[in-house]
Amino acid sequence: MHGSTIDLLYYSDRPGWAVPPDAPDLEARLDRCRRQGARLLVVAGPAADALPGPLGGLGVIERGPGWAVLKL
Repeated sequence: MHGSTIDLLYYSDRPGWAVPPDAPDLEARLDRCRRQGARLLVVAGPAADALPGPLGGLGVIERGPGWAVLKL
């Protein structure tokens, strides 16, 4: 999750879904991703430091300055 682009997926050469962190239906989108096989959520940028809204309830697997890997 980084803005509304898929740059992170492209540069990490990983399959996945790009989800904008300010999507009004964020919980529903994350649930759809889960049902389609997503297990992890990578948050990059300012949102990674505070983990707003529904992201705060997800388990943090690893975290660094400006990024976090969460368990869906």
